[in-house]
Amino acid sequence: VLRGLVLLISAYGVYAFLKRGLPEYMFLATRFAFFDFGEPLVFFILDYLTVMVLFAAVGYYFFCITAKRRKNKRKES
Repeated sequence: VLRGLVLLISAYGVYAFLKRGLPEYMFLATRFAFFDFGEPLVFFILDYLTVMVLFAAVGYYFFCITAKRRKNKRKES
C-alpha cells in the first residue's frame, strides 16, 4: 500500500516538475525564477513536496538496484 502511495505521489511529482518548469531552472535555461503570487501557498508547497518525494523515491530505488548488483557480483567472485 505504501509503495502504491509513493508511486501516486511520484507520478504527480513528475507532473508538478514539468508544470513548474523546473528542468529549465536546473539546466540554467531560465535566468530568473518567476512565481505566481496569486497562487495559494499550500498548492505551491504541495507541488514542491511531491517533487521532493519523486527524487527521494528515484534515489532510493536506484540505490536498491545498485546494491543488489554489487551483492550479486560479490557472490560470483
